[in-house]
Amino acid sequence: MSSNSVAENYFQVKVFPNPTTGKCKVSLPNLQGSYSLLILDNFGKVLIEGDNKDSRLVELDLSNFSKGIYLLQIITGEQTYFEKIIKQ
Repeated sequence: MSSNSVAENYFQVKVFPNPTTGKCKVSLPNLQGSYSLLILDNFGKVLIEGDNKDSRLVELDLSNFSKGIYLLQIITGEQTYFEKIIKQ
């Protein structure tokens, strides 16, 4: 089992709508404690970065980004999770 599969079961992350034309939401119903959320481009450049303590639903605005594939990274003290977000 890959570490991403373990993290996926732990986080139960849902990104919707995905693909998106601009705004999308990230649902993290089982996450406990604080975490960092990053959006990266294809080159690994951090485009959005934020720390969250209590929010289990985060809205992202990708409206100003070019069409393409972006990587959502969620980091806790114990786990890291990645999810692709497609911007149309």
